Amino acid sequence: MADVPHRLRAWAGPASLAIAAALAIGLATLASWAHPRQSDAVVDGLRVMTVSEALVAHAADILPGDRVALRGFWSASNVAFSCAAPVGAPGDLELYCVDGQFGVTENYEPIFSYDLKAGIATEAKGPHLTPWIPPALPGDALFAAKPSGEQYPPTPIVITGHFDDARVLNCRSEARQLCVDRLVVDRVVAFARS
Repeated sequence: MADVPHRLRAWAGPASLAIAAALAIGLATLASWAHPRQSDAVVDGLRVMTVSEALVAHAADILPGDRVALRGFWSASNVAFSCAAPVGAPGDLELYCVDGQFGVTENYEPIFSYDLKAGIATEAKGPHLTPWIPPALPGDALFAAKPSGEQYPPTPIVITGHFDDARVLNCRSEARQLCVDRLVVDRVVAFARS
């Protein structure tokens, strides 16, 4: 580690291990996507993927036409936040002030929860993403709260969508990559609360 600058030496070991672990997980996920089992579900000609599989395949630029069928658990926070005014007009795909407050998780866990009494916010620990849902798509059921005002528990969902939407051009330059990586929902295939 003699060639590593002093201020980085403490991080070089743990960072290298973290990068190696992430790469190994990513390659394993990519391999499982590239060689699907016969029993895997298919929707609109696309193999239904987990959140981590979809994110790895998108990052590797191997999704056919940037399209994906995704399965996981939907949740939406029922807490509204106020945010400082952005510099410039945010594009739709930026989901300014609400990014991360609703979406699909790979594991059975809420994407975001906020304990009002304790003032503690908790983000999903496993793979998750917040998609953009076009206004023309009927999505009211996705954001409904229980009559008591509580948020519903995570609900199984299957959706189809695409990355690298043309609306990327409407995003601010500092948010351009966020918008490229935003999943845009084309169709809610399955979603039913019990």
